[in-house]
Amino acid sequence: MSATAAEHIHLDADVLHRQSTALDEAASTLRPATDAAAHRVEGTAFGAMNAGLSLAINGLVNRTADLGGQAAVLAARMGYGVDGAVSTFTELEQSGAQLIAKVDEGGR
Repeated sequence: MSATAAEHIHLDADVLHRQSTALDEAASTLRPATDAAAHRVEGTAFGAMNAGLSLAINGLVNRTADLGGQAAVLAARMGYGVDGAVSTFTELEQSGAQLIAKVDEGGR
């Protein structure tokens, strides 16, 4: 007798909780790091002859801060998604088990 597809599905809540926690921690770490990376260089930082360098450096600063912010948001959303998937699957599994129990009892 072969098992049904539902019997092959297994979510390890501990593993998924650790993943969600790691993503939340990553988001929390990225936010202040992004703020620190967003400090612009003054136009005279490389001297008057090299003032154009600060424009290039500040372009990189802006892009770095933007990417760091996006990474923080993505990590937070991924953590939220993992939590939501576990919660939804758990609810579905419990509903299915209740329905099967009801059918096994003859629909009472």
